[in-house]
Amino acid sequence: MIVAKRMWIDSLTINGNAIQIKGVAMDETTVSEFMTRLQDSKMFSNVNLKVVKLNKIQNYNLKRFEISCNKSAS
Repeated sequence: MIVAKRMWIDSLTINGNAIQIKGVAMDETTVSEFMTRLQDSKMFSNVNLKVVKLNKIQNYNLKRFEISCNKSAS
């Protein structure tokens, strides 16, 4: 499983081989584990965290994130 139960993807943008993923996670560990799964899947390369910041939603301290990566060559 690539997407953890403790996170939500808000948007996925694909431009050629470049991919941008934006979402919300319960904590930084969840974001880190998601990035590791992307890299380990061999479907993606150059996985980079662009933004992670606190986002308070209904008294929950969530983490809004933005990840960039590339589609790996087949």
